Amino acid sequence: MPDTALPAGIGHNSAPLGEVLAEITGPLLERSGKLLEAAGRASCTDDDTAGKCATLAKMIKDHTKAVDGARTTAKEPYLQAGRDVDAHFKVILAPLEKAAKAVVDMIDAYRREQQRLLDEQRRRAETEARARAEEAARLAAEAAATNNISAEIAAQQLQEQADAAANQAASIGTATVTSDYGVKAVGTTSYGYAIDDVAALAVWLATQHPAELSAVLLPLLPKVAGKPTKTYQPKIPGVRIEATTRTAIR
Repeated sequence: MPDTALPAGIGHNSAPLGEVLAEITGPLLERSGKLLEAAGRASCTDDDTAGKCATLAKMIKDHTKAVDGARTTAKEPYLQAGRDVDAHFKVILAPLEKAAKAVVDMIDAYRREQQRLLDEQRRRAETEARARAEEAARLAAEAAATNNISAEIAAQQLQEQADAAANQAASIGTATVTSDYGVKAVGTTSYGYAIDDVAALAVWLATQHPAELSAVLLPLLPKVAGKPTKTYQPKIPGVRIEATTRTAIR
């Protein structure tokens, strides 16, 4: 019978993660329970109880910091193992990705040149179609004015040639590379925005999407104008400095 067992993974000799975490978090959970019970009993009605609440809030904050520190410490070996795995495979992946890009770049250059030739062919066919159509229209007008059957026949022939040239131009597609194995390399088109007039865009956004514009601009203001303080309050058109008060436990 063939051996179908998978190779042992990283850390296969270690204790199960659940057991490790339970050992680490046991004391933390016990203290968390006591602090949560105290928070459930807490009330703040006078200076004495407010002071006790401040002390309790500080204890909860300190314990929260301790729990988060334990989480970070417990997670680090696994994060490092993940980084080690990534680095190991990157040695294989990086040159493959570089080689694939180089090959695709060569194909892209060839495909672009083929597309340029096709575009030139299409433009020539379109030019020919327009010229023949214009000449056909001129002969048709002349035939109608002079009742010239020969000119009318010539006009119809030219119009047929113009239609054929137009159909040829329309039939010219995009350059495609196809291998003997059926693999295709085709050009794809993607679209994105390019800003030509920032002021006009700002006016449009301000009138059509003011809430969305404000949400984008608010985080940007401290970066471009500096973070406002009690003594530093920059004057920015359309912006006011707003003071927010909250309780801080120190």
